[in-house]
Amino acid sequence: MLKNYICSFVKRSRKLSLNQKKIFFLEKKNILPYSNKNINLNNIFTKKKKNILEIGFGKGEASIKIAKFMPEKNFICVDTYEKGIINLLKLIKKNFLSNIKIINYDAIYVLYNMFKFFSFFGIHIFFPDPWPKKKHKKRRFINKFSIKLIILNLKKKGYLHIVTDCEDYANYMLKILNKNIYFKNFSKEKSFIKEEFKPKYRFITSYEKKALNFKRKIFDLIFIKK
Repeated sequence: MLKNYICSFVKRSRKLSLNQKKIFFLEKKNILPYSNKNINLNNIFTKKKKNILEIGFGKGEASIKIAKFMPEKNFICVDTYEKGIINLLKLIKKNFLSNIKIINYDAIYVLYNMFKFFSFFGIHIFFPDPWPKKKHKKRRFINKFSIKLIILNLKKKGYLHIVTDCEDYANYMLKILNKNIYFKNFSKEKSFIKEEFKPKYRFITSYEKKALNFKRKIFDLIFIKK
């Protein structure tokens, strides 16, 4: 166990239907079992490509679009939401994709144990739970410890892309990332990424549409590892 680690999510057990269990079983080839020892990514995918790690993918709609948009890259998608995992498994099958694998486990442990140093060309964290209440902020995924793990998992000149609709969380993340000597702000200024900097690969999800309908700002933070 990681000392003093506070989990960033609450996993509520919901009973899966027989059909959902069937999908889990039939599509298990696209699920990587968690390991507390390093795995070789070259043995996971049929083709050797640059690897992208996605932490928290919700329903998986953006994951599929990105994987189709960037077929020249391989994607490891980590989440604990089983219904979201099942939906992503269905989408992988429907779109005949071979460049996505899923890990159903806590991302902190995955970052801490599963991969060799400098395994990933990019890390995506889109709309992590903002835990807006003051007493819950300690549960936020992005903190100084998780950033250390991200640095160890990123290749030199690799990128970290975080998206949030919570301005308070965005300010906090921006503050710790701008102070980190291993990262350079892609916007070339000590502020948020401007709209024109938003990469073409980041598609709008149903969650983001709801946020925009409520007139919430969307903040893209992109940092390059030096």
